[in-house]
Amino acid sequence: MIEFESLMIDGELSGTGIKDPSDGFWIMPSDLGLPTELCACIESWVLEYNGQHFSGFLDANAIQSLDKAGIEFSKEISLIVTGKKVRYYSAGILEFMWEN
Repeated sequence: MIEFESLMIDGELSGTGIKDPSDGFWIMPSDLGLPTELCACIESWVLEYNGQHFSGFLDANAIQSLDKAGIEFSKEISLIVTGKKVRYYSAGILEFMWEN
């Protein structure tokens, strides 16, 4: 397993959905030992977020729905990587929306 101090969950274009904010490198969800189902959900979520990016983030309802899912992923991940800080950043509205 990789070492990190904190994680940032976000749907940034061309990312994996999970970043180590100390160095800016993307982390594959599977490298954190996350359940296969959660990894698949995160991968799908990132693709949907990328679609919104290419649409100019014009669909506020879609962004709200994606951010809600991202916050839920963040909460799930924080239960798995106990003792580490996890934050959710909305790529659609450019602000942090949740942290443990």
